[in-house]
Amino acid sequence: MQAGGGSVAAGGDIGTAITGNGNTVTNHHYAVSPVLSEKDGGPQAVTTKPISLCRPLDLEIHHAIHEADTPSELPTYVGRAHDEQLRKVVSAAASGQSQMCVLVGASSTGKTRACWEAIQVLADDGWELWHPFDPTRGEAALAGLVTVGPKTVVWLNETQLYLAEEHAGERIAAALRSLLTDVGRAPILVLGTLWPEHWDRLTSPTGPRLDHPHAQARQLLAGRHLHVPEAFTAQDIVAAGKAAVTDQRLALALQGAVDGRITQFLAGAPALMERYAHTQPGARAVLHAAMDARRLGCGTTLPIGFLEDAAPGYLSTSALDALDDSWFEEALVYAGHRVTGDEALLRRVRRRPGSDDGTGTCYRLTDYMEQYGRHERRHLCPPQSFWDAALRHLSQRADVSVLASAATDRWRLRYGRLLSEKAVQLPWHELRVEIPRHEPSDGGRYVTDDAEPDDHLTCRALADMAFMAVGESDYELAADLAVQAAQCCQPDTEPLPTCHGRPGSRSDQLVIESGPHIDKNRIKAHKDPFTTEAPRRQAVSAPVRRRTTLPAVWRLCPSGACGAADTNRTCVAP
Repeated sequence: MQAGGGSVAAGGDIGTAITGNGNTVTNHHYAVSPVLSEKDGGPQAVTTKPISLCRPLDLEIHHAIHEADTPSELPTYVGRAHDEQLRKVVSAAASGQSQMCVLVGASSTGKTRACWEAIQVLADDGWELWHPFDPTRGEAALAGLVTVGPKTVVWLNETQLYLAEEHAGERIAAALRSLLTDVGRAPILVLGTLWPEHWDRLTSPTGPRLDHPHAQARQLLAGRHLHVPEAFTAQDIVAAGKAAVTDQRLALALQGAVDGRITQFLAGAPALMERYAHTQPGARAVLHAAMDARRLGCGTTLPIGFLEDAAPGYLSTSALDALDDSWFEEALVYAGHRVTGDEALLRRVRRRPGSDDGTGTCYRLTDYMEQYGRHERRHLCPPQSFWDAALRHLSQRADVSVLASAATDRWRLRYGRLLSEKAVQLPWHELRVEIPRHEPSDGGRYVTDDAEPDDHLTCRALADMAFMAVGESDYELAADLAVQAAQCCQPDTEPLPTCHGRPGSRSDQLVIESGPHIDKNRIKAHKDPFTTEAPRRQAVSAPVRRRTTLPAVWRLCPSGACGAADTNRTCVAP
């Protein structure tokens, strides 16, 4: 059937599609209101804005990571293969031919940003932009498309909200087809974005061509789309690296993004931080346990049992009492909710067939929150529940070994010893080598797992004073200072239990060691603090020379803080 002068295909204002199954024939009529002037009582012209005056974030481009030294709203743009193809479409529009292009790709792959960058060349030529969304996208588009004039960019971000609209979608598609074929209103540039699933819904064949539920949209979109890949290619990564020299946000994305998903990292980070800011105490405790495990050197996969047992120690007594019985399951659901960029604070790890290492269900902290935790929690020491959970649930030798060192460096020598003993009993599975990817903002030195909180000046000062007191044989003062040093780097947890005044014991008795390099011959008397006999005070015959690592402090206390309850040994003061 040849289109008549008044049909949609010919650029008129009425279209007729004939469908049937051989027995019945149905006429579908799509009517588009004619263009009338305002004095004739017709629709008013749409409100457009010069491209140069448009704000990209108002056009639904995702917010990116914010850095204090980068005043621009958007990070430096890195062009890719699809940008070159889009440039050709825009150039055709600039030369006077109406064009339409829909970018198809997964969430936060850079579709909307690519459209924005492409139209910048039109700004100096007097082009304007129209973004229909008020009162609804469908209503605004249906009412305004008949009045769009030449040199207008019709901005249809999230195109499915226009073309798949239940009542107006097909009428909008018909109006767009009329607009693109109307030489009297050329040139027009229509730009849109779609997720792959929405593209399939609008274009996949479901029967006879004219019987498609989105027949008009299907015709409109045919041959008018570009694919946007989810990841940067190796060549794109090189280009991004050059741009990152002057843009800290790109540098962070290159360090933290996985599998070349640069745009997802840039767009997802603000959404993750917003969700983290509104996290309830239970979920926040789970996230803090995961952050501490990663920054202290554990692998990316964390057993569910470890997270559940470690989290309570991050809560105050009142917050812990307020939790209901299903708090942990609710915390995992909240932390696992996916936001912009298909990212989640904490995501369950899917095992490949044959790769189960016996750890059971595991979760992984998203890379950006891991980076955030390394910086924000670098001075904090995990609570007692963290170390207990590690002893009970971690089964990878590399994880247990690294936590043994971390515990020792943080003066939790009991846990350091117990974890070391457990580590030697575990088999080696495979060598895990992790290259540090996170740089501090103070100029160049890599931050890996913060194994030693050596920049926590309060801890260092207290520890140094404790050693000075040992040198002066003032063991009472040394004990008090060492306890303060051991507690000061975990301000967000409940204080360690104390048991002052218990008959026959001293809750502040300490054994202070300088590390493995101490000359044991210089100590006149020293016994294993885990034995049933009380440790004698050390008499040091020469000045103690300690390493750059901070001193290790063992706290012996009948309340259980020293581990007497765990080891079935009695803690008796001299």
